[in-house]
Amino acid sequence: MLADIEGFENADATGDGPIPTVVGYADTHDPFYENDLGRTLFNIGSVGNSLSDPTPVYAILEGVPDSPTPAPFSIQFVRVPYDAHAELEVARTLGMPELAGYEAEIIHGLYRGDLYADQPRTYHRHPRTA
Repeated sequence: MLADIEGFENADATGDGPIPTVVGYADTHDPFYENDLGRTLFNIGSVGNSLSDPTPVYAILEGVPDSPTPAPFSIQFVRVPYDAHAELEVARTLGMPELAGYEAEIIHGLYRGDLYADQPRTYHRHPRTA
């Protein structure tokens, strides 16, 4: 239940202001939207590696900030096609390490950590494979 999520509490970064009713995240790969008890939690996924769909995604939030009464609010997820093969060629030209993993992510929507689970930890490795 959303009421139990710590993200709906103030932290050092948010100060002592009002308790948030909308919390957004990114980089957990799977876009989602959930609303419960007047609170909204959303995740835009991960640009270039939204698992199962490698098309980058972003979110547009529309509403009335700091409204003292309930007001209209919406979240729109937008997918943006891009030339992933050209991006892969740039990475290849620059000699990017773990190129096969990067290709799996941006072309096929597969998580690179699954390809390198038996190798030493490197940059951008998921904690479960560390």
